Amino acid sequence: MTISVLLVDDQALLRAGFRALLARAKTLAVVGEAASGCGRTSC
Repeated sequence: MTISVLLVDDQALLRAGFRALLARAKTLAVVGEAASGCGRTSC
């Protein structure tokens, strides 16, 4: 079973770091990124 993850943070470098870290986990899949929660979720 794979857990889908949406990365949301205003700092691209932080998102890239988390993406690299999560890529090592076999049970997690980053399915998207956003600089803001608005637009992806309700604000």
